[in-house]
Amino acid sequence: MTARDAAGTPDNRHAIAHEPIGAEAPPTDLLHRGVAVGALGWAGALTAIAVLVAALLRLVQLDTYVLGQREASWAYDAWSLFHGRPLPAGQEVPTVAPLFLLVEALSFFMFGVTDAVARFGPAIFGIGIVLLVLALRPFVSRMMMVAMVSLVAISPTLVYASRTVDPAIAAAFSSLLVFVALLRAGHAGSTGASVTWSAVAGFGIAGALASGPAGVTALIALGLGLAIGAITDGVDDAGAVREAMARHGRSVTNQLFLGGGLVAGVLVLFTRAFSDVTALEGLLSTFADWGRMMGTQSSSTPQSFFFYAILLYEILAVVFAIVAVTTGPNEGVGPTLRPTAFGVWFLAALVLQSFASGRQSEHAVIVVLPLVLLGGLGLGHVFERIPWSRLWTTPAGLVPLALLGIVIGLMATIVIVARSNDVSSVDRSGWPALVQVLFVLVVVLIPLAYLIWSQLTDRFGLRDVGIAALLVVALLLGLFTFRTTTLLALSRADDGTEMLAEEVPTQGTHAFVNQVYRLSRDLSIDRMTNIDNTGSYGLSIAVSPEVEWPFVWYFRDFPNVRVTGPAGWTEGTDVVIAASPEGMENAGFVIQQKSWLNRAPTAYTKLDAGDIFGNMFSPSEWYSDLRFLLFRELDSKQAPAPLSVGYSFRVSNQINPNLGPFDLFTQNSPGPGSGLGQLSSPSGIALSPDGQVIYVMDAGNSRVERFGRDGTFIGVWDSRSDPNVAFAYQNGQGASSIVAGDDGLVYVADTWNHIVVVLDKDGKLVRQLGQRGALTDNADSPDPTLNPGLFFGPRGLVVTENEIYVTDTGNERVQVFGKDGTFLRAFGGFGTEPGKLQEPTGLAMGPDRNLYVADSGNGRISVFTPEGEFVREIAVPSWAEQLGTDRMNALAFGPDGTLYMTAPA
Repeated sequence: MTARDAAGTPDNRHAIAHEPIGAEAPPTDLLHRGVAVGALGWAGALTAIAVLVAALLRLVQLDTYVLGQREASWAYDAWSLFHGRPLPAGQEVPTVAPLFLLVEALSFFMFGVTDAVARFGPAIFGIGIVLLVLALRPFVSRMMMVAMVSLVAISPTLVYASRTVDPAIAAAFSSLLVFVALLRAGHAGSTGASVTWSAVAGFGIAGALASGPAGVTALIALGLGLAIGAITDGVDDAGAVREAMARHGRSVTNQLFLGGGLVAGVLVLFTRAFSDVTALEGLLSTFADWGRMMGTQSSSTPQSFFFYAILLYEILAVVFAIVAVTTGPNEGVGPTLRPTAFGVWFLAALVLQSFASGRQSEHAVIVVLPLVLLGGLGLGHVFERIPWSRLWTTPAGLVPLALLGIVIGLMATIVIVARSNDVSSVDRSGWPALVQVLFVLVVVLIPLAYLIWSQLTDRFGLRDVGIAALLVVALLLGLFTFRTTTLLALSRADDGTEMLAEEVPTQGTHAFVNQVYRLSRDLSIDRMTNIDNTGSYGLSIAVSPEVEWPFVWYFRDFPNVRVTGPAGWTEGTDVVIAASPEGMENAGFVIQQKSWLNRAPTAYTKLDAGDIFGNMFSPSEWYSDLRFLLFRELDSKQAPAPLSVGYSFRVSNQINPNLGPFDLFTQNSPGPGSGLGQLSSPSGIALSPDGQVIYVMDAGNSRVERFGRDGTFIGVWDSRSDPNVAFAYQNGQGASSIVAGDDGLVYVADTWNHIVVVLDKDGKLVRQLGQRGALTDNADSPDPTLNPGLFFGPRGLVVTENEIYVTDTGNERVQVFGKDGTFLRAFGGFGTEPGKLQEPTGLAMGPDRNLYVADSGNGRISVFTPEGEFVREIAVPSWAEQLGTDRMNALAFGPDGTLYMTAPA
């Protein structure tokens, strides 16, 4: 009811008249009121601009980002429905969310199959939400209409949902359609118009159900909003919600048309336009999925996600939703749309989604829609109370400008204080922070505050100053919201810093997809078939199930793409895509590591109210908080999820012919190098116990290369196969000996890391002898037992059934370990007398089970028993002439017992 003064007469100073847009239309003919934009004048022009902005934000550059995993899955389902192609791995087109699938399939039919077209359907739903708001004109004033459309147009959450392939946007559209249709049906001027709107409302309910489990939540929240809104409207008030619900409650005709629209909608949508009657089971599946989403599904999205996402992205709507609730209803001619229904609708959706065990960030649109509409009511309320004529014609117009200056001055003060408390920021102005704050206070804040005070008269009071302040807040928050929306929609969604954009593929994913397409054209252009008549899709691609999406979507035109684990990586597969390289090398693929999926930062998965709100009162955190709000700078970012790609040798050579792989015995080998199969300073060679694998210690390239018995390249072991296997190379020297033990393990003397590493059949570290990076120098001590188990430079290796023997060059000894890495004993020590050693390098065990040591510095071979007892020595005169790095002599016994030795000099 309108306020009344002491005399009992209406006080119209603060009343809002819901003026009819067309003077020719009677106030009761609500069906024909308010939707003709041309009759709105300047308000209509503003509304048209808002609709245009909304359309641009939702339609421009829809293919900016790669489709995410869920997006690609929905897009592929729709494409399969449209094209008739079967889904991979025996999957079927889902029977839930048929409305979304039908709109997607229709988009593909009309415009072709691309990423942009896949997102065109959601964009149409988003634009439809904006247009539905216009249909609320009979229940709100012109200013409120402009404000509601504007907030919906630039809402970051609504815009992003309109550019994401997910049924949640269809659920939001359908729920708003139900709300609008019920109101219009309840206040239509004729019975025919009323029942038509009731049928539309019924179809909207079917549409929400046909939008998946999120649609059920949207309907429940809307139903609570309508119920509480009808109760709080009051019996004697012209409440729009109460009158609409009452009409449907007492009119059997409206009920029949509502039910008819619901039944018709369910039949049309859930049978996919009568193309599959069995798909009607999707109605029951929808409720079953909703039950799982609410109670048993798991989710990594924190329970407080929607609350903090609203504060981060929708602060403009939050502020003016509070204004709408606290200022009370607007009264005037005709039915009034009050804030209660929107408020309860929002709170119910927030609670339901927050406590749903299967909550997802995509569901934020269900929560935000009623909040934005409520914020539009509050913003329109403010606009209506601004004394526009006085602002344009009197000095009072300076008040909003002065308030804007004060807000900017306060923001500058906060920035100054924040920078002064942040050690990472550098203030190059040369002025102390206190001086800068005083300058802002004296030059900006005090003069502007005086200007406002001087305008406080009977004609422009404190209430008007408050309204002007809200106008300034609306301007600044509007600019901030628009900036947030454009950056989220057009540039930041795939950098892993946006809260709403979870698990979006990195930019490198698009580059990888394009690479595969180019490779396929290059390698299969001359292999045209009936299925691939252009010869552009000839590659055989295997995708591991855990990374099925979005790659199956992007390679949908390849007839030889399949979803399979390592068992399906058979001969003839050209490209393998998986989350890890496990099994790729053994299957003969050249592996490349890529990053492909952004992961939510820890700060988003462990939201802490104490930290978040505590920062507001901690000046030392203000600067980083501002950087986050403006630029999404985070203290720590999760590294993107890794992707392993295996290329067949044929494809790898096409990518870069100079990188190999090359076989060991290729006659026209390109010589030394770092390509696969090439060698640089090879320092050791070993043969597997079964004689089928040749291991080469490729010291200059810090890796072990493996070849088949016939020299065919197999693969490499280095830090990419295991980060703990990083062989050192310095001063022209690297790892030395390599031994393939009968136990299936491979032993490598990693000389300049001062360790011996033990690797399994996949090149993964099993254990190490010594301490990585810990050079131990016994200073030419004749005592071999000093610093047991540590190395100066391990070089020669012998591995027996129970023990491991290592020459420790530099410490002039041989150390002996158990197979489990336990130090057992040492012998030798610095000296020239028999049994002592200088620069021992090579090591071999003879047929007599004695150890033969290349005693390089003494120019001889020293022979010991396995226990370390000296047996004899064999002079090698050429070794005595060696100097420095030439002392790299190796020993090996042949099958017939002949001892072979090297003399590098």
